Amino acid sequence: MSVPAHQLVGASAQSAPKGSSSTNVYGVLRQRLVQGGYPAGAPLREVELAGELGVSRTPVREALRRLSAEGLVHIEPNKGARVAPWIDADLRSTFRLRQRLEGHAAARSAELISDEGIARLEELCERMESTANGSSPTRFEDIALLNHDFHRVIIEAANDGRLVEVMAAVVQVALVRHMFERYNTEQLHRSFAHHRELVASFRHRDPEWAEAVMSAHIFHARAVLFPKGGEALET
Repeated sequence: MSVPAHQLVGASAQSAPKGSSSTNVYGVLRQRLVQGGYPAGAPLREVELAGELGVSRTPVREALRRLSAEGLVHIEPNKGARVAPWIDADLRSTFRLRQRLEGHAAARSAELISDEGIARLEELCERMESTANGSSPTRFEDIALLNHDFHRVIIEAANDGRLVEVMAAVVQVALVRHMFERYNTEQLHRSFAHHRELVASFRHRDPEWAEAVMSAHIFHARAVLFPKGGEALET
């Protein structure tokens, strides 16, 4: 369910205002990439993007470099930037990284997260479950974004700036691959149950419980994408 770039410009990923910084350009381009606005391998030409967004080439170039560092864009000398493709080996490696890094983050968060943070996680659980029960044509995209917020709250609660930076390049895989479109009803409910159990582990301030649940949650997502250990489902 890729979203054409011209639709994104008029919706949530609006054109950057004139004179905006590379950070604003980065935000627009990143949102397009994680929402599937550009197909894998598509060229990202600085001149075209600068004209479309109403900025100079400099902030576009800086934004593309930042996206390259996150693994969303490939930049080749004398060839320019292209949307990075995801191959099965990349995806399997990503899930292994997520299990280690997010498991660690969950354990730290169980000891450090505030009551307000736990309340925010509960709110996101309720919104994801409510969205799943609705009939909106964008419900899977909406769940993916809410899920991204859920994991972001946990990672930020770990109070480790380097971890936040590293995870920014890893967690977005669920958005890039539109993971929640692949879940059947049972799988979706299992994922939501993991979310609720994570919240319970945080309320009990139990790092071992939190790490175990997060690991199971990541492995479950991997099993959805790679049924019975085989190749990834087609996007």
